[in-house]
Amino acid sequence: MGYGGGMWIYACLLSASAETVTFQAGDGAFGATADATLVASRAASDQTFASDPRLYADLSDGDQDGAEVRPVLRFPDVVGPEPGQVPVGATIHQATLTLTVDNPGGTLALHEVLEPWVVDEVSWDHRSAELGAWSGPGAGGDSRAPKALDEEASSGATVVFSVTAAVRQWSRDPATNHGVVVVPGSSDGADLHSSESPTPDARPLLTVEFSPPTPDDDAPTDSGAADAAEPHDSGDAAE
Repeated sequence: MGYGGGMWIYACLLSASAETVTFQAGDGAFGATADATLVASRAASDQTFASDPRLYADLSDGDQDGAEVRPVLRFPDVVGPEPGQVPVGATIHQATLTLTVDNPGGTLALHEVLEPWVVDEVSWDHRSAELGAWSGPGAGGDSRAPKALDEEASSGATVVFSVTAAVRQWSRDPATNHGVVVVPGSSDGADLHSSESPTPDARPLLTVEFSPPTPDDDAPTDSGAADAAEPHDSGDAAE
């Protein structure tokens, strides 16, 4: 059998062993979701917006004196040993983040966040009272990966981002899961349902397809070549 046939069989075996898990606020034991909108206005740059049923992404938000607004999101229980979680060292085939759009807008870029933050205290200027300031305000600069995981238009009912590279990194090292930040590309802002949305099915949804590590695995595996050298800088789209 030629090389191509062998690769086909390998792909079939991976597909047969793959599992899919989902994470969404209010659904199951591991649906916890931390999300908030960061607001750049001078009056609100140190305020926390974690209980709003909507997340806002806009370069110039009319409700915030024309300030930029960016959502941050994190699913803290993605990786773990229990059924319904992704095991450490799993082979991640695909992972997507689905956000439900309440008010459509322009293009949104999704970046991996590189610093920890506390949802009930996070603001444009600070990650929390104890953690202090972001390295770059609004989860910008060195606070996030320089390249986007994905860029998508928010003109439909939902926007679906690929987060495969980020989840691969979290599977290798769960302590690096600090979530993602949505960066607006224009002043045509988008309103998105948050984890506080009164419509459960509209809350942020993370879907992960993976194969568990085998007993022969000596160390966490990585099924992607693109993010091996720079685990936090694996997107194709530039900031």
